[in-house]
Amino acid sequence: MFFPFLFCFRVRKALTAQLHEIRKDLGPKEEKLARTSEKLEEVDREYEVSLKTISKKDQQLEHKATKVQLLQKQVKSMCGGGGVEWRWALL
Repeated sequence: MFFPFLFCFRVRKALTAQLHEIRKDLGPKEEKLARTSEKLEEVDREYEVSLKTISKKDQQLEHKATKVQLLQKQVKSMCGGGGVEWRWALL
């Protein structure tokens, strides 16, 4: 004789066992994913800091290049801009 209750109980028991196995397999993977996410967030923060530092250095270099160009023009005008090569005037 077929007992639907017994059949449903066995199916439920089998599905519950499979669910526990899957959770057991996923546990370490979820932990690893969480650690990886934390590391990525840390790398992202470091990248942002690096970008800000690079941007600041780039601005400083541009400012210094502008100063150098201005000084070169001043030296050239002091040398008369004529027959004297202004680069040699710096020596």
